[in-house]
Amino acid sequence: MTADSGQGNVNIAGTDAVVSAHSDQGDVTISGGSGVLQASSDQGNVTVIRSAAASVTVHSDQGDVAVEVTTPPKRLTASSGQGNVTVELPRGPISYQVYTSSNQGNVSDGVNISPASRRVVSASSEQGDVTVGYGSG
Repeated sequence: MTADSGQGNVNIAGTDAVVSAHSDQGDVTISGGSGVLQASSDQGNVTVIRSAAASVTVHSDQGDVAVEVTTPPKRLTASSGQGNVTVELPRGPISYQVYTSSNQGNVSDGVNISPASRRVVSASSEQGDVTVGYGSG
């Protein structure tokens, strides 16, 4: 499934297909679903809520990025040029390779980390805080 908007928000809910969503000037919100997920916005927030996707790639040039997954992803990349990045992973014994960075902001990660894990989480922002932790669920 592909959804693209020039000047508006993009909202997708509950699809298990491969998802690619983009907005030039608007927010992108994806709720639920599984599979492979790619979402981006040039000027807007990107939010992924309660996803079971195995592969997640999200980016905003100018906006916050928030990702909440309900099952451990194999690969998750979340980034922003100018905005905060928050990643919430499911609680459990799973460990991850975690790469976090921010040129102008605070960085925190509070999950089980193992350099040998095959599950990789990358979160970065040029200008904003970066947080990787466990969700409340």
